[in-house]
Amino acid sequence: MIENYFVYTIVPTHDREKKVNGLVVYSEDVTGLRARETAERLEHLKIMVENAEQTALGLYDAETMELLQASPRYMDKLERGHGYAPDQIIGRKWRELTFSDPDQAVEMFNSVVETGVASKPVEIRVKMGDAGPETVWNRTLTPIRFTGNNVKDKVSFILFSAVEITEQARVRERLEQLDFLKDQFFSLASHELRTPLVPLMGYSEALTRLVSKPPDAGKELERNQRILHMVGKFRGQLKHLERLTDDLLDMSRLQSGKFSLQSQSVDLTRVAEMAIEEARMIAPERTIRLEARKKDQPLIVRGDEGRLLQVINNLLNNAIVHAPQSDRIDLRLSRTNSDSGPPQAQVEVRDYGPGIPPENLKTVFNRFYQISDEERRPRSGLGLGLFISKSIIEQHGGEITVQSSPGAGSAFIITLPLIDAGKENK
Repeated sequence: MIENYFVYTIVPTHDREKKVNGLVVYSEDVTGLRARETAERLEHLKIMVENAEQTALGLYDAETMELLQASPRYMDKLERGHGYAPDQIIGRKWRELTFSDPDQAVEMFNSVVETGVASKPVEIRVKMGDAGPETVWNRTLTPIRFTGNNVKDKVSFILFSAVEITEQARVRERLEQLDFLKDQFFSLASHELRTPLVPLMGYSEALTRLVSKPPDAGKELERNQRILHMVGKFRGQLKHLERLTDDLLDMSRLQSGKFSLQSQSVDLTRVAEMAIEEARMIAPERTIRLEARKKDQPLIVRGDEGRLLQVINNLLNNAIVHAPQSDRIDLRLSRTNSDSGPPQAQVEVRDYGPGIPPENLKTVFNRFYQISDEERRPRSGLGLGLFISKSIIEQHGGEITVQSSPGAGSAFIITLPLIDAGKENK
């Protein structure tokens, strides 16, 4: 049988009295026109499907679960994801082609067929091979009812559609991470800022009592020594509070892009000497040694002297706090020579304490990083020092790395480009 389409036009005829006395019927065969219109719509639909870069479409038989037709995007994902040849994809079962758990995928397919209701979008992650990038998709199964041959309300096909949301997922994960970091930051900040305030209140009350109370006869020297001891403790907590505040300000400047450097010629040996002097004031009982190779050749770099001093101070302070059992702390300055590039200045801060666990070496420069284990005393600080130090060194065009193993101590190594290094090396 051949299906044809006609358009009928019925026009009335009238007599002299203008009464309808008959009808004229015009018939036009529009089968060809209808076929052309259908072909054009199909061609337009084909163009849309084939050029939908963010969408993958596949039509499955509801009864057999076989793939009947697929868009180029879907075919490409099936080829690369499952390793099938292009001519081996059409006709395969849904279970073989899904990118999620096969049992769950089949259960979802059957549920859509039985209920006739489209599935809710499901987020799936697709990895193209072992080394390929991971992409994120929103997958939906939509029932299609076939009404031909007097069959109604029967789901005959399932339309698989997946929209790529990789970029949106990354943005969402980034926002979730920032939200987590924000909560972590406020928790740490509130706790750590409170830490020095509690002893400060105690020292202030103790000093008030000592100063307001008249000294006992013959005990004025002892009283003054106690006051000096309290003042020293007081200043120590104020310095700690100052460091926390500076870290918060530096973090804010880094995040807003307002962190700037005052560039000038800097003698690293002089900066190292200042850093050791400050460290000895904080921990006079600790042995801190400066080792400088080729002292006759100054290590001059271009940068911000105050910021470089801040970095070395932070590394020395970390060694003092985190390696209390280390018999000494070494600050080493040297010049490195490379066949592939100009010489560089190297600054190394080494302690001989417990070291850093191997699993933490990749995260020591992350924001809010702090080592926590039962063998070490509680840490103080926001965990921003190394993150800020890394940012400062990188803005100087240098690099900071860490070498450590449990029980053998840790070494933080800074490399910075020298000024006129080639000329100085002659």
